[in-house]
Amino acid sequence: MQTSFVLWTIAIVAAIPALADDPLSAIDWLEGVEDEDSLEIEVIRDAGAGPDYQPAIEAAELEALRWDAVGLVSSELSGLPKDLWQESESSAIEQLFAELNVDLPPAALELLYTLLLAEADPPGGSASDGSLFLTRVDKLIELGALEHAEALLERAGPTEPEAFRRWFDISLLTGYENRACAAMSSVPALAPSFSARLFCLVREGHWSAAAVSHSAARAIGMISPSEAEPLKYFLYPELIGGNAIPETNTLTPLAFRMLEAIGQPPASSILPLAYIYRHHSGIMGWKSKIEAGERLARSGAIPPGSLFSAYLERPPPASGGIWDRVNNVQALDLALLSANSDEVEQLVPTIFDSMRDVGLEVAFSRYFGPRIIPFGASGGNRPEAFYVALLSDEYVSASQQFTTATPRELFLQSIAAGTPSWTHARTPLELAIAAALTGTGFDGELEDLLERKKLGEALLRSLYRFSHFRHSDPFDVGEALFALVQSGFRSEATRIALQMLVAMK
Repeated sequence: MQTSFVLWTIAIVAAIPALADDPLSAIDWLEGVEDEDSLEIEVIRDAGAGPDYQPAIEAAELEALRWDAVGLVSSELSGLPKDLWQESESSAIEQLFAELNVDLPPAALELLYTLLLAEADPPGGSASDGSLFLTRVDKLIELGALEHAEALLERAGPTEPEAFRRWFDISLLTGYENRACAAMSSVPALAPSFSARLFCLVREGHWSAAAVSHSAARAIGMISPSEAEPLKYFLYPELIGGNAIPETNTLTPLAFRMLEAIGQPPASSILPLAYIYRHHSGIMGWKSKIEAGERLARSGAIPPGSLFSAYLERPPPASGGIWDRVNNVQALDLALLSANSDEVEQLVPTIFDSMRDVGLEVAFSRYFGPRIIPFGASGGNRPEAFYVALLSDEYVSASQQFTTATPRELFLQSIAAGTPSWTHARTPLELAIAAALTGTGFDGELEDLLERKKLGEALLRSLYRFSHFRHSDPFDVGEALFALVQSGFRSEATRIALQMLVAMK
């Protein structure tokens, strides 16, 4: 299955609303919302064609849309069946999504994104109340994939308070607070908090009304403690003086946006992924842009090209740390452009090792692989150029261009070719991978889930086995890879295996 193709077409798919032909504006889904209890939609049934054809129109409750079934990727594109969750309990799926650690090999992250964005029927054992939909949105936000989360919300239409709150938060974190405030003004009942109303009053130029409301709200305890200090200084910035304002124990998107507005943003290195999304636009400076890009590329929230375009923007102003990576990437780009094979041969080992140290070896290989492989396959640029080939999008053909010598290299090449070699497997992990990819059975929990037709649950539990993979039990990894193969995700299982082995040196 072409998981990576699925993910990079989402930007196009996400722009297509579920029930209209034109792109969805910020307020389209709020137009006409007056009484949510009586809200209905018109369903047009295509009964035929011809000059006298009149569509039959009937009313259907909005609940018929079933939020839990909403997705951005069709079953045909994702390769996942519509009944992905049918045999599982909704609460079990929600818990798996919520607790899944996102420290995963990139190919496993791509599979996670596909599960989060897939159109699929809700679990059959419970009512479709939208809780699974909201859990999926929350996971996308945790990954820093704000555009994906926003598109999913707008596909469903965030006209319920919990969905609107998330949409409002995303708008704050992406810098579109004006449209968030405009939407909230259209339906005041959807306001996430009283602090949000005050923030929007100020943004809309009604400072006096906000100040009066703030005094009254503080007196009766309507402002949350996490937003009280940021809101006070947002309304009265002259109180800041030359000192940093006290840090809050719990940072909300609204508090974060107010802190940014008054020139007191928290340090980006400690922020959750969702809070650094806008930093990659360059609004906080080039260094912050690159740092944010590295973190977001690791989580799969942005494609490799977005990160390496930032690396190549301008000459680095200093050396050490991140600037060494920038300098080396720029030197490699120049060497590739000038077809300087000696320079390429010297640079690739250093850059690949530095990228592997920060968990970006796959992003690097996907971006530079097509340009490096022709040099590496014909020169002495091994083993790093060979690793680049293994981690590139064309790993099957690219890896076969190299002459391998050591048992490790021969084993890696056999995996890429789809014929894992037991002869060259040395470690317990390599033996488990060989067993999984050659179809040797693993009798355990995941096999039982597949037999009970709980495909989605089996895939999520497989992803659990890959989290913190450097310390995972080899049998658990093998069982998870075998489950992917049994589920039709052989290419994903192969790429995950290669990425784990290369990352572990």
